[in-house]
Amino acid sequence: MSVNHAERAAELRKEGCNCAQAVLGAYCEELGLPEETAKLMTAGYGNGLGNGQGTCGAVLSGILVLGLRHGTNRTPVKTKFGTFRDEFQRCAGELTCFKLRQGQTPCGDLVALAVELLDTEEQA
Repeated sequence: MSVNHAERAAELRKEGCNCAQAVLGAYCEELGLPEETAKLMTAGYGNGLGNGQGTCGAVLSGILVLGLRHGTNRTPVKTKFGTFRDEFQRCAGELTCFKLRQGQTPCGDLVALAVELLDTEEQA
């Protein structure tokens, strides 16, 4: 059965997952990653890296998904990381949790954006 990543991410947010947990969790089935492991891996990414309102957890988990999809740290994968990051910033206007929250962008919208970009990348 194919998972609708956007729906799964929204469900995870409703269950109390942070933005990073919701993004990575939406792809667990596809990646063969146990959901509980994904939640533990990304627990420190909510509210910005290390709970310090740094880089948005949705961005961080998006890059984790790309790494798990595409493998090692070769140049083509690095390019995908940069493209994802740049496109997220272009759409959201910022990468840091602090500034995104100042602009009052809901975390759910940022999760949806990350998932949309990942699904678009997957189809390319």
